[in-house]
Amino acid sequence: MKFDRLHFANALKHYRKKSNYSQDGLAELLSSAHRVFSSLNQATLSQWERGKIEPTLLRRLGIAHFFQQPYHYDEQELKSVKKALQHPVNFQNLNTVYDYEITHRSHVAFDKLDEDDKQLIFDSHFRQNGNAVTDTFDALCLTQPKVFCFYYKKMLVGHVLYELKQGAIYLISVVFLTKTIRTALLNHIAEISRGLMVYFPIRDRSLKQFMSDCFLEKCCYSRSVTFYAGTSEQFFDNPMIISVMEGYQDFRLVRYEQVQKKQKV
Repeated sequence: MKFDRLHFANALKHYRKKSNYSQDGLAELLSSAHRVFSSLNQATLSQWERGKIEPTLLRRLGIAHFFQQPYHYDEQELKSVKKALQHPVNFQNLNTVYDYEITHRSHVAFDKLDEDDKQLIFDSHFRQNGNAVTDTFDALCLTQPKVFCFYYKKMLVGHVLYELKQGAIYLISVVFLTKTIRTALLNHIAEISRGLMVYFPIRDRSLKQFMSDCFLEKCCYSRSVTFYAGTSEQFFDNPMIISVMEGYQDFRLVRYEQVQKKQKV
């Protein structure tokens, strides 16, 4: 069963039942996960499933991604989203010749880290974010950062630089080499942040819009990077955020393009 315009009603009903959601339950989850669904109720969802009303393409995309399924565009739809899908995404097109796996990891105070690995972190952070790690230290008054380093044999393939401070975890720098490593790092962050407030750095403008749409608040800045704050559960239990973590990007990109168009009017 696939999500497309022709079969959307049947696909929605199929995946809702497969996930053991009632219509009320699914409507509540969607409305609390993303602003695009903020007015959704059981009656409207029922009409979608019966094919009485066709939701917008944006909402069809959102529901497909909620269930971690791709959306299959028809020719007309593809033309309408072509520009949005060309938006440069920091981590969407991570292609390497070798798909490195994580063989081991380390966890140390940042000032105790091997100097070669420390320099790699400085350099990779600057290339990804356009600012120095130390700028974030200064902006957020962080003085005791720690780092998880992820390795393929002796090669550093990802890192999570962070600091625990007053019941919160500040994610200073998160860099990864491949999509597989990205998923491993984000799952690791979800584990270590349980029960804490999370300050998450976002540089990409479409991701900033997405975080706002998922009811997370801007809290502070460091050069071109904006930090969004919320509980760990708000970040890592939100099905829409989970879908982006798993690589489903179309919904947030099309939403961003639509918001940009409205702002230009």
